[in-house]
Amino acid sequence: MSGRGKKHPKPALPARITKTKKCGLQFPVARIHRFLKQGHYAERVSPGASVYLAAVLEYLSAEVIELAGSAAHQNKKKRIGPRHIQMAIRNDEELNKLFSHVTIPEGGVLPNIQAILLPISEHSGFPASGELGTSLAELGAVLAEFGMALCWFASESAWKVLLQLERSCGLNDFAAWAGGIRRPVGRVPPPHEWRSSGYQQAEGHLAWRAVL
Repeated sequence: MSGRGKKHPKPALPARITKTKKCGLQFPVARIHRFLKQGHYAERVSPGASVYLAAVLEYLSAEVIELAGSAAHQNKKKRIGPRHIQMAIRNDEELNKLFSHVTIPEGGVLPNIQAILLPISEHSGFPASGELGTSLAELGAVLAEFGMALCWFASESAWKVLLQLERSCGLNDFAAWAGGIRRPVGRVPPPHEWRSSGYQQAEGHLAWRAVL
């Protein structure tokens, strides 16, 4: 009767090391390599292409998640949402340029208030209260000059409207109030004679181009 010998145990196989672990990454290198081959982006896909692509995707994801986490923490939120991702990307110059054509659903828009709508403060670039009156006076003079140029080519009906506006304002000299331009004394030629007559003011120092 033959005896049975002892069975020698098989040597344990070494633990399987994935490509991701070899490269020290978190994104799956083998899966990305498979997707690159299935997409037929090129006739040949080198093994290093999937490694570089996985590293780039992992870096971008970590960068966006870090900035989005900071945005969520500032808003006192414990969960990162689309709004936080939108704020993280748009507030970073490089990421905003990279994702310029990307639309994030439910991300909203960046808060923006026009400078003209902000209240006037002492440290802003707006003029102070005393300087504001001077600026308005200068603006009135500029508008008066502009009105003169417009009235030069204006029709007679527009001239009547401006005269009616002067009477309704209760001002004897609307042009002088607007920009310090006095109306000529004497006969006022109708608009169709302004060019041909070459009308001059009595003092001769201000050419009659038209008045408001």
